[in-house]
Amino acid sequence: MPKTVSASMKTLAALTRNLPHLADMLSAEDEGIHFESQSGHIEVDLIYKNDHIAVINAVMSKGAISLLHVHKEIEILHVYEGKILVEKNNKKDRPTVKQFETISIPKDTPHRVTCLEEARIMAILMPADEEFSNACERME
Repeated sequence: MPKTVSASMKTLAALTRNLPHLADMLSAEDEGIHFESQSGHIEVDLIYKNDHIAVINAVMSKGAISLLHVHKEIEILHVYEGKILVEKNNKKDRPTVKQFETISIPKDTPHRVTCLEEARIMAILMPADEEFSNACERME
């Protein structure tokens, strides 16, 4: 496991020790952000947030592509269903992340996600020092 993922996972474990049960968080009612693009459907729901962490649930249809964007926080993506391609640093780094795999994206790293198979993704932002709607700065 790469050192950045290992360190992030240790931090995540410490911060999430007292979180509500995952099933309760994923069933929470939230309006979220839902949008269609030419590439497909993306649904994003904020399911938990405190001063240290924001947990976001995302559902992407096959072929959906997020806009190129950057976060001011570390982002951890965990795919619990499907498969995605994460394009970082202007196409120089393009790992595929499959079901039950996790990837860490350092803060201020331009990236976009392409859904290769219909996917459910948990995104974790650390620290969560901004409003969810402002946590992502679009670059396109």
